[in-house]
Amino acid sequence: MANRIYIGDQNEEVVYQKLKKDLLASAISIKLVHDEIRTMYDKKVYFLVYDQYYNRANNRVSLSLLISDQNGRCKVSCVGSGGGQGVFFNFSWFSEDSFILKCEKILFELGFKESQ
Repeated sequence: MANRIYIGDQNEEVVYQKLKKDLLASAISIKLVHDEIRTMYDKKVYFLVYDQYYNRANNRVSLSLLISDQNGRCKVSCVGSGGGQGVFFNFSWFSEDSFILKCEKILFELGFKESQ
């Protein structure tokens, strides 16, 4: 499993639409498997889940994205999982991180920074 958080000044709806479109266009084997928008305390929260097959890991990998407002800034939480092989070692060949990096590239184009 791999996870990263990014913070930017873009509107959450704009980020949601951009990620939804650009991630699907980034590879032929990527599928959007879940897309949900919820309103919580008068703010929208966007949840996307993608799935992609990675040859080098010989496995499917998922990428879950949660896009929300954090004190007036856009926060994107990215979690990559499922790329491991083996019962004990869960060796993933960097596939979860690779999936997150596709998202990171799009976010960096929008001026986002990785959060510590």
